Amino acid sequence: MRLVLFLFVPLSRHRPATANMKFPLGSQKFLHERSYVNVQGLQAIQHHELKRMIGRLSDADLQAVMRAIKWLFDIDTEAQG
Repeated sequence: MRLVLFLFVPLSRHRPATANMKFPLGSQKFLHERSYVNVQGLQAIQHHELKRMIGRLSDADLQAVMRAIKWLFDIDTEAQG
């Protein structure tokens, strides 16, 4: 049996209070306004809750999200070898 976990990182239009928890996205065609990734609001969701894809993050933005999630959970990938 294969289990899959989907993580949902919400977006916000409000300027971040802390740089590590919220950071601006680069220019995105699928967003009408400047938006910020809110890593503090991270949620697990089930696959049926994903309705449709509205866009795709650039590799650089996706890497920034992944770094923020690792920071949030204090994951040190270099120590894992």
